Amino acid sequence: MAVASALKGMHSPGLAPLGCAWNPCRWLSTVSFHIYTIYLVCSNNIWDIIIPGLLFGATNSHIAPFYAMGPVLSVYQILAATPFMLLWSCCNIFLFCLHNQKHPDTIAEDKLNKPWRPMATGRLTPAQATRILYLMHPLCFLVALSIGGFTPYVVLTLFHLWYNELGGASNGILKNIQNAVGFCCFYTGPLEVATQHSITNSNLQAKVWLAILAAIFATTSHAQDFRDMEGDRAAGRRTIPLVFGETSSRVCVVLAVAIWTPVACCFWEVGWKQAAWSIVAGTLMVLNLLLYRTRQGDALSWKIWVVWVQGLIMIPFLRAYS
Repeated sequence: MAVASALKGMHSPGLAPLGCAWNPCRWLSTVSFHIYTIYLVCSNNIWDIIIPGLLFGATNSHIAPFYAMGPVLSVYQILAATPFMLLWSCCNIFLFCLHNQKHPDTIAEDKLNKPWRPMATGRLTPAQATRILYLMHPLCFLVALSIGGFTPYVVLTLFHLWYNELGGASNGILKNIQNAVGFCCFYTGPLEVATQHSITNSNLQAKVWLAILAAIFATTSHAQDFRDMEGDRAAGRRTIPLVFGETSSRVCVVLAVAIWTPVACCFWEVGWKQAAWSIVAGTLMVLNLLLYRTRQGDALSWKIWVVWVQGLIMIPFLRAYS
C-alpha cells in the first residue's frame, strides 16, 4: 500500500487490539488507521466537492447529447462508471488537501477551525504529507490518463499548486477565482470519466453553462469563509469577509444568489418546477446567512450553499425529463 508505506513510522497504539500478537491483527489495525487518516484529510470536502461532482457527472452523462459529449448513458452504465468517477474525485481531492493542509499557517488555522484534521492533531506530520505527495502526483496522473478526466486533472493541478504553494490563496478575490476553477474541474472530471469525452470537445451550450457555473462559484464561494473567520484572522489570511467586511461580503453573496438563480433558469428556459430546488435552497441560505451570523449558523449556510448549487446543476437534467 503506497500511502501506508509513505507513512511508515506512524502508529496508533489505541487502535491495536489488546492482547493481540497476531500479525494480521496488527496489519488490519495499521490499515484501518491509515484509511481513517485519509478520511480525516478529505472529510471536510466530501459534502461540498465529491458528492456534487458525482451528481454532476451522473446527471449530465445521462443527457450527454445535449453537450455533444457522446450518447445517452443508461442508468446501468452510469452505475458502472461511478466507482471510477469516485476514484478520480478522491485521488484529486486527497492531493489538493495534502498540499493545502501541510503548511504551518494552515495547521495553526486548523487548530482553531478544524481541530480534527490529522496535521492539526499530530496524527500526520508535514514531512509525511510531503512524502505522500511524491506518490500521489504520479498516481493522479496515471488515474486520469487511464480512466479519463485528464484535462480537468491538468488544470486542477496547475491551479491548486498556485493556490497552495505559490501564494494564490493570499488574495481574497484571486482565491474566489481559483475556487471557481477548482469547482469546475471537480465537476467536469467525473463527467469526462463517465462519458469518455473531453469537455474541451463539447458544444457551445456546455461551455457557456460551465462559464456560468464558474461565475457563480467566483461570486459566492466566499460563503465558506464566514465560518472560518476566527482561524483565518489568527493565520493572517486575507479572505473576502476579513478584507471587505463581514456585512458587505454577506450582501455580495445574497445579491449573487438573487442574480444567478434566475440567470440559470433563463439560460435553460425552465419554469419554477424545474427551478424549485434551487429557489428554495437559495432562499433558505440567504435568510440563514443574514439572520444567523454565528459560527454554527455560517457552517449551516455553507451546507445550504452546496444544496443550492446542486439544485442549479440539476436544472438541465430536470429540463430534459420534464
